Amino acid sequence: MDFYRLENNREAILSLLDERRALLQKLLRELEKSRQPHPEGMVKVIRHKKSFQYYWKKQSGAKWEYIPKAERERAERIINCEYAEEMRTQIADEIQFLNLVRKHPFPKGMEELYSKHSAGRKALIQRIVPTEEEFVQRFLSETYKSMSAFSENKKYETGKGELVRSKSEWMIAEALFKNGIPYHYEYPTRLKGYGVAYTDFCCLNVHRREIVLWEHLGRMGDEDYADTAIQKVRAYEETGYIQGKNLIITEESLGCQLTPAVINRWIERMLK
Repeated sequence: MDFYRLENNREAILSLLDERRALLQKLLRELEKSRQPHPEGMVKVIRHKKSFQYYWKKQSGAKWEYIPKAERERAERIINCEYAEEMRTQIADEIQFLNLVRKHPFPKGMEELYSKHSAGRKALIQRIVPTEEEFVQRFLSETYKSMSAFSENKKYETGKGELVRSKSEWMIAEALFKNGIPYHYEYPTRLKGYGVAYTDFCCLNVHRREIVLWEHLGRMGDEDYADTAIQKVRAYEETGYIQGKNLIITEESLGCQLTPAVINRWIERMLK
């Protein structure tokens, strides 16, 4: 079981419940503002071959009258009025349910449960769900073999004290380091139909406790490089890494360089 995401999912669920309740309340207010009185009568629909026939009657017990195509607007008004009323009822029911859910205190988080114990008891507890600090340390302590090819091209030293291959990779590494984002450089990732790709940066979103891969494509002006890069991106997608979800793709060419603003936007969007 992925215990690492357990606490984050708990907070995400609460946040989504509150967000949905607010959206439903807004929609209900809008429906109330546009509320129209129910048109006179009622409508029934009969399927006829490949089309529908509509009938109207003024009240219960009256005779059904066929509505000609030219007068179909009458049926439309009644049906939409009834649909809107059903929508208001359903929304109100869901809001009431969400209010009941949020009215009661939500059970305490796993971290709070652990922290209430004395130091002596903590020393003997075998934690089921790691703390955030433990999770980060497990990520950073992982050993792996990075790409050895062209290691002589690693010329740019980062604040973390490692060497990377390009100025753009240095910019990304520096931004990750300054923002306190744990990462591995040139991390081996097995991709379907591709083999092992040495992902430029394997990053950890500490808050979500999720891995986010960051691939920088630095020579998109080179046709052969661009073809290979596109194949790699497709392999990421086939393996389940989706841009904007758990994958960041940055690109540049001689005429369009990577900028710190682009890097920082991706960090804010995906890694904080």
